[in-house]
Amino acid sequence: MTGDYDAIVIAVVAQGSTRLADWAPGGAYHDRLCATLRQLAAANLPADFLLWQQGETEASSASAAGRDYLAELGQLHLACRQIFPDVIFVAAHSTYGASLSVNEQIRLAQAGAARLPNAMAGADLDRLGEKYRSDGAHFNDRGLSAAADLWLEALNVSLDQRKRGHTTP
Repeated sequence: MTGDYDAIVIAVVAQGSTRLADWAPGGAYHDRLCATLRQLAAANLPADFLLWQQGETEASSASAAGRDYLAELGQLHLACRQIFPDVIFVAAHSTYGASLSVNEQIRLAQAGAARLPNAMAGADLDRLGEKYRSDGAHFNDRGLSAAADLWLEALNVSLDQRKRGHTTP
């Protein structure tokens, strides 16, 4: 970014070792996510983007179905848009685990999320291999910096379109 924006507010809602079902409606962390979004709305801080980075747990399971993952992602997307109707949902490719054989269905479902209404493809964090990870899964300092660069690269497409007056997505 080049100073085109006055401020960026980032609200992080995270919990390690979770499945998408934990975040979708009815899941253990769904209320936490929605409460954070409602707090942003109450503070008059509209969400332009909701960045979604999750999937390693399902990707490490040979039995996880991509269609189920995408359906749950669609439910989560809908719940977030009930709070912020104009939010752009941005799903990362996030399936990497050094010692895991990846369930490609999850990666394909993450790509499919870009076809949801008002959604777009996010960072491909699977590009960041072993040297970017502290334990084969979680990012080290180098990985955090590289991940931020990949997120910015993904978001710049939408930000550039907005700057030129085009609607996203």
